Amino acid sequence: MRPSKEETMAVPIPPQGEETASPATTKTRTHQYEDQLSDLLASRVVRQALQPVVERIGAVPGGGAFCVASAESDEGRTLVATTLALMLSEKRDRNVLLVDAHTQEACIHRLFDVPGSPGFTDCLLAERFLRDAVSSVGRLSVMPAGRDDGWPRLFRTGAAKRLVEEIGKTYDLALIDLPPLTSTSADAAALCDSADGTVMVVRANATKASAVAKAVEMIDSHKVLGVVLNREREDMPRWLQRLL
Repeated sequence: MRPSKEETMAVPIPPQGEETASPATTKTRTHQYEDQLSDLLASRVVRQALQPVVERIGAVPGGGAFCVASAESDEGRTLVATTLALMLSEKRDRNVLLVDAHTQEACIHRLFDVPGSPGFTDCLLAERFLRDAVSSVGRLSVMPAGRDDGWPRLFRTGAAKRLVEEIGKTYDLALIDLPPLTSTSADAAALCDSADGTVMVVRANATKASAVAKAVEMIDSHKVLGVVLNREREDMPRWLQRLL
């Protein structure tokens, strides 16, 4: 079931501490993610803010695979995707998969201390079966990005569509963390077309309206289940309402 534009919700997430301004190495960035993820999961305010999105995804008949997308990098997309997946997996007898499709900046495998390969890309290349690329972490299943081979052109192939469909049929719910839409042409957006819905993450007071407009044009806005306004205390601004 796809939501109409009137049903699209906005979820403001208040700032959780200060961010480091200097560039970080992959290892340092991962440590920052680990700290921020712990803060997010421990924050009652954040969990309450994300609960409407969790309920919206959980209420989709038949479940399926859902993309978590953003227009640009550094919008908090990976942390939001991970937090949503962990919250969704808290329900007993619900089989939830978190997929890292951002192969150039893969980090989800480090967050959960699982092998980085085989993963999403290896399955796209038909070199591994889905079951071989997934690790169990408590109640949550995690699929790492795999090796950075042919990214992102593989996202527009029939193999990608079939893989997303297989993921949606194998798991009750799956969240796919995408690379930034505006930096991958139409490649990452192709996964949104194959998925059952998309959650957009927008960093408040940082992401330009033009970038969000470009990203929304690349996907089917009627499949947008909700918008997470990262580091925002207010409701969705009017310019974002018009885009959706």
